[in-house]
Amino acid sequence: MRRVETMRWAIIDDGVNLAIPAIVQNIEIDRLGIVKNRTPALAFNHATICFKIIQNYAHTLFDAVSIKILDDDTHRANKDALIAAFRWCMENDIQLIHMSIGTTEPHDGEAIREMIGRLVEQGIVIVAANSNKGVQTYPAYDNRVIGVECDDMLEGDQFVYTPNALTGIMFRASARHRLKESRFGITSPSNSFAAPLITAQLLLLAEYEKALSHDRAMKWLREHAVRTDESVFFTTPRGQDGAVVIAFLCLDKFKTQVLMTELKSLFMQDGYTCVLAAPPDFSLPDAVVIPTHLAPKHYLHWAVRFFPCEVLLVALTENDMSGLGAQIDLIVTDELTNADGKHPPDHDAIAICTESG
Repeated sequence: MRRVETMRWAIIDDGVNLAIPAIVQNIEIDRLGIVKNRTPALAFNHATICFKIIQNYAHTLFDAVSIKILDDDTHRANKDALIAAFRWCMENDIQLIHMSIGTTEPHDGEAIREMIGRLVEQGIVIVAANSNKGVQTYPAYDNRVIGVECDDMLEGDQFVYTPNALTGIMFRASARHRLKESRFGITSPSNSFAAPLITAQLLLLAEYEKALSHDRAMKWLREHAVRTDESVFFTTPRGQDGAVVIAFLCLDKFKTQVLMTELKSLFMQDGYTCVLAAPPDFSLPDAVVIPTHLAPKHYLHWAVRFFPCEVLLVALTENDMSGLGAQIDLIVTDELTNADGKHPPDHDAIAICTESG
């Protein structure tokens, strides 16, 4: 027997233009983080389309809240408005957040990641669409968020689990949806219209659960995917200068983790944008995972063009270092005695002494 209880969830976008009972609360948050009630407009806008897609596939909509943060003219929002929306969700018992929006601005990432950590601690599940530009997007790219991309080969309610995707986006879903009571026909293939299908799936899950959780959501999605695709998806990176690559030689895993975190902090204090990359067995919540089945040289070639950052800090083993050549600009070791000149001659090596106790 199904257990259907009241659950509050939110769609953060440019404001859903539907009235009660579809939307139980409609608010707007401006660039200063000020919250006010909003009256739905008449436009069939981005948020309304996303909500209609969710409505297509979910049996129960529970208590849906619309949070408008995008400006009507520019269709953009600043970081402060998004963070204020996240904070509002934490203070108003929201269990699930849907976002068919995100930021590709690297300087926004750190503050957004910090807020995601707080949302996750409170048990809030987040579904977010990746950018269509082929570049790192937050919050979709955060590994604590359920990121979604579209797949032109899928239709209707089909979605695929892609655990090895280099982008970290683990679900590819159909963006082709025929909306009820709509004269627009089938929606266009974009990540914005793929993510609502995954949110609808989690509303189906909510009919069976007292409360959602990220782990339970992931298990449900894996089980209901039309298939699991083990291949690596090489998202075509945008044209940009490659980041400076600093490799950390993993002689002592704990010391390497500390060094990477501290050096990232120092770079960020000086205004640089940084990304951490590490093997799956590292305890670095903010680090992207380097696939074990992919050669380091292939990963680095992709990463320096995909991540919109100025510095890429990457943990590698001595075996990984072999043959990387000019792909690494600097090597950091955690023991002075290991700077022994064995590294390739076309880049520098420095040694940092660390206290063990």
